Amino acid sequence: MSDIIGPYKTGVDSMEILDTSTGEIWHIERRGGKWSYTGPDRGWSSGYPKSEAIARCKEAIKAAGGTARKPVRATGAETGAAPAKPGDKATQADRDYWKSLRALGCAVADEHCDGRLEIHHVRLVPGQRRKHRQVICLCAAHHREGGHGVAFHAGRDAWEEHYMPMAELLEQTRFAVAEMALIGAEEATAR
Repeated sequence: MSDIIGPYKTGVDSMEILDTSTGEIWHIERRGGKWSYTGPDRGWSSGYPKSEAIARCKEAIKAAGGTARKPVRATGAETGAAPAKPGDKATQADRDYWKSLRALGCAVADEHCDGRLEIHHVRLVPGQRRKHRQVICLCAAHHREGGHGVAFHAGRDAWEEHYMPMAELLEQTRFAVAEMALIGAEEATAR
């Protein structure tokens, strides 16, 4: 089976896939805005969106006689990353809290929402460790894909100017979750 065991190098622009049947490592990375992949003793196949590069890499592994399955990001020793510190890993209670956030939908719902919900860890001061209960739910467009002024990770200052300060949005989200716990999910999301 193949597992994504990256990211490696810079992190967001590259990853590795391990073909566990042969032990060979395949590489996927962003090159000039498009994604490329390569395997052992192969040239680069270039010019794909990220999801297509992963799919084509998995197909190439299968064609070479390897085994592949849905990519899974591994952590810790498998990636060469530092082991997680106590408290870094989300607990089941944290994941249940995230489910309640997803029931509320995107925290800044407007015409840019695309329906794919993601959890965003809020850091209120620079350098703060992420806390799994200090989170809001954003759609992919508002979180990282919508471009400058729409996506938070494309520019925090412009995003907060357009929508609202993150601290205020976090407080509204916490209030909505508490309200949902008191009156029920169906009534809270209908408001």
